[in-house]
Amino acid sequence: MTKQRVKKKHYRIVREALEAGKVVPRFQLMRVFKYWDDFSHMRYIKVFRPWWYEQLVTKDRKIDFKEAHTNHFNETIDLFKKETGVDMILFGEELKRQRKPSRNRKSKPRKEKAPAPIRKLRNPVQFRIKVSQTEYRTVTGEKVFEQYGIPFYIFHAGKYECWCVTCGETGYKIAGSERYKKAIERAKKSIQSFGEEEYKKIAQRLGNIMDENLVERRQEHVEV
Repeated sequence: MTKQRVKKKHYRIVREALEAGKVVPRFQLMRVFKYWDDFSHMRYIKVFRPWWYEQLVTKDRKIDFKEAHTNHFNETIDLFKKETGVDMILFGEELKRQRKPSRNRKSKPRKEKAPAPIRKLRNPVQFRIKVSQTEYRTVTGEKVFEQYGIPFYIFHAGKYECWCVTCGETGYKIAGSERYKKAIERAKKSIQSFGEEEYKKIAQRLGNIMDENLVERRQEHVEV
């Protein structure tokens, strides 16, 4: 709680500066504003509000709240000026003049997330993947495992930012994921869920890998 002698000092500095037409030091200006805010709030709680509730209970006469509150506020200003000697009109003008303009904070554009680094292949090879019923495309990847005597390869589909595991015989995609190991794990799980015989039947229907007349459709694997 601020001591009375300190308050009087702040009142004096502000009062003398306003009367002389000088710039009021901001520290003292804001301290006096704080004293005024506390003073007006205290009078509203202890004086105006009990009086207003009393009028509502007695209902002796109709009173306009806005008018009554304005009169109370003006009385509070006069009382504060009488106790401190500060001209509240000049004080309000000085307060507005020193009020810092609010900064227009422009929202900064979000930085685009940097693409995750692509894992470097240990043993890169080129092979073909099937993109349509009759069309193949050559990509660079590496062999990750072999199942049922069939090699399976993985490559990074840059456009979709994911790793794809494909069958080395048919070129069809088995599984994919944004993570290298997750794609392999999904592919193994998918293949093992069929069993060797059933998987080879599916592969035969898709790519005709068991048909000797279509051997030329098998993918070629050339080490880089």
